[in-house]
Amino acid sequence: MFGLFKPLPLVAALAGGGAMSPEIKAKIAKITNYTKVVAVQTEVNNIAKIIYLDTIDQTQPRESEFPDYVRRNMKLKKGVQRDLAKDLFGTPYRYKLERRTFTVTSAGPDLRFGTKDDIYSGYDF
Repeated sequence: MFGLFKPLPLVAALAGGGAMSPEIKAKIAKITNYTKVVAVQTEVNNIAKIIYLDTIDQTQPRESEFPDYVRRNMKLKKGVQRDLAKDLFGTPYRYKLERRTFTVTSAGPDLRFGTKDDIYSGYDF
């Protein structure tokens, strides 16, 4: 029961958003960023699973078809609208198919591919 009260200071701070101190704004930004990273990792994992299942049927997408493939196969909750071929940071996902393996990658919070905060998932087949 007491766990329900933990978010109250954060909610109170959000309600008075104009009067927030820089420290509180930084904490909220850090929490928001962490939440996005977790959500993007889940989304990347789900995209990779769908591709893997299609690979079993020999119908995996080509790299050039990847954005449309994601839009066609991933679903959002009713009323939510965004381009599912892009991560929550607004960067298009990358799909790399090599021999008997593939990888789905998000550039992560820094918006640049090939850095330590990249988020990825994939399978060998």
